[in-house]
Amino acid sequence: MTRCYYHKANNLELLRHAARSGAEGVEIDVHVSSDGIPVVTHDEYPSGQHRVGPAVHGLTAGQLFAQYNIITLRTYLSQLKESGLNIFIDIKTQGPLLGFLRASLIAAELSLLP
Repeated sequence: MTRCYYHKANNLELLRHAARSGAEGVEIDVHVSSDGIPVVTHDEYPSGQHRVGPAVHGLTAGQLFAQYNIITLRTYLSQLKESGLNIFIDIKTQGPLLGFLRASLIAAELSLLP
């Protein structure tokens, strides 16, 4: 049976914890920033409260990192590669076309993995 590590925070510390705890994989949520960069975060609103503050899609990747320490999928995948863990990605969407575009962006990021 495959054990997958899930936690709402979706950050690098939890990725490291999953690797140390013997998990076979991790589950993450991915949104797209206003500048089209896939970022790893569970919540649509970085404040952690529904509809409080700006949404992820309303901020650039740089703003998300500076204000909320939300990292890009590229950064996450580079660390994942070193961990040897499998990954399960939940792509957060707001409509069929936007979902397709987000999936395309994420597929490009995944092509960085061996």
